[in-house]
Amino acid sequence: MKRPGQIWSRFDYSRCGNPTREILEQVLQHLEHAKHCQTLNDFRSAVAVTLLWLKHGDEVAVTGDLDQDACDLMDEMRVKFQYKFHKVDTWDFAAVETLLNSNPKIKMLWIQTPSYSLAQLSDIAKLSALCKAKGVLSVVDNTLAGPVLCRPLDLGAQVLVNRVDSVIAGHDDLLMGSLLTNDSDLHDRLYLISKSYGGVSAPLNSYYCLRELKTMELRCTEMSRNAHVLAQFVSENHQVKQVCAACLPKDKNHSLMKSQMSQSPFRFAFQLKSGKTNLDHLVNKMDLFMYGDKAGAKSQVFINHDYVVVTCGIEEVSDLLLNLKEAF
Repeated sequence: MKRPGQIWSRFDYSRCGNPTREILEQVLQHLEHAKHCQTLNDFRSAVAVTLLWLKHGDEVAVTGDLDQDACDLMDEMRVKFQYKFHKVDTWDFAAVETLLNSNPKIKMLWIQTPSYSLAQLSDIAKLSALCKAKGVLSVVDNTLAGPVLCRPLDLGAQVLVNRVDSVIAGHDDLLMGSLLTNDSDLHDRLYLISKSYGGVSAPLNSYYCLRELKTMELRCTEMSRNAHVLAQFVSENHQVKQVCAACLPKDKNHSLMKSQMSQSPFRFAFQLKSGKTNLDHLVNKMDLFMYGDKAGAKSQVFINHDYVVVTCGIEEVSDLLLNLKEAF
């Protein structure tokens, strides 16, 4: 406690400020071209703080193919705060425009691009401009790209949400989320919420993240290259029915990827002609890939409905390719 007349420092209480955490936030601001940043103890905290900006009973439009953690939290908050969530294919601009025009109660558009399972790309610039015209807050979850591949704030997004422990840190030894914006009033409101609820990131995790940021560009470049090679192989396999991979010239997202991203996404998905019948067998033989849905240094694979979803890591691409060939 301060004695009467003493001046408060922003580092007097760790929940309000910490020098190591502040350095990390300044680095993330620089990387994302943001004026303001706050780091939180995990991705769910970042989602929760953003949603708590809303008022009781507000409505939100969200990407239909959304991260499962975000979906679970939105379900919890829907009941507690009477929020109403509208799922929409945010990669279909006309669908989003129709929804916002028909429902003036929507106060926030939540965009995940690339999307969770099919890695669909949404046009951040067009959607952000639409939101600005409608008085709707545009929020972009950029977890599956990170600042090396895409900077949503440069494209007009008002709030940027990241799962920092995914691509940005990428060493699987910490949990962290982040919120970034160029709007000072909005930042002050979000900072007050996070400070009040106590979900700030730990100083030690901030130190770990600063250390791991040194390899971020190298990791992201290698992950992107690996995904391109594997997606190309899958697209040429006679057992494959469909491939969702923006890196492929024939993919519907390819032109948007070229204009919105500096490199191709690390994640792609594909269907087999045999449907669900052989999915488990194929995935079980992909033993160089962990079973999971997180992007990071380690390649992962999971099944979503009748799609095999692959997220590439930094392993030697010839090893990954050989393993995938053997799985088929």
